[in-house]
Amino acid sequence: MTQDIRGYVDTDKGARASLVFQTCGNTKLINLKKTNSNNFVERITTRPEHNGNLQITFFPFAERTDSCNEDVEALLQFDSLDVQIIKWKSQ
Repeated sequence: MTQDIRGYVDTDKGARASLVFQTCGNTKLINLKKTNSNNFVERITTRPEHNGNLQITFFPFAERTDSCNEDVEALLQFDSLDVQIIKWKSQ
């Protein structure tokens, strides 16, 4: 199963953005780095649980790492979360 999460991140020096993504009993921490376009796409691949349950939980974080500077800003937006479930081949 693949999950693609897409969005936009813009952080000043002294700020950071990250995402904690939990699905199918697996947890992943993604540190979102500022790029030239500020857009990001992250792909998470997991195997569904044997009972067929599917649960996706994610926690976005945008925070100042420089607590002495109130002018430091961070922006984190999500455009989409796409999930594709395919049948796994038996081993």
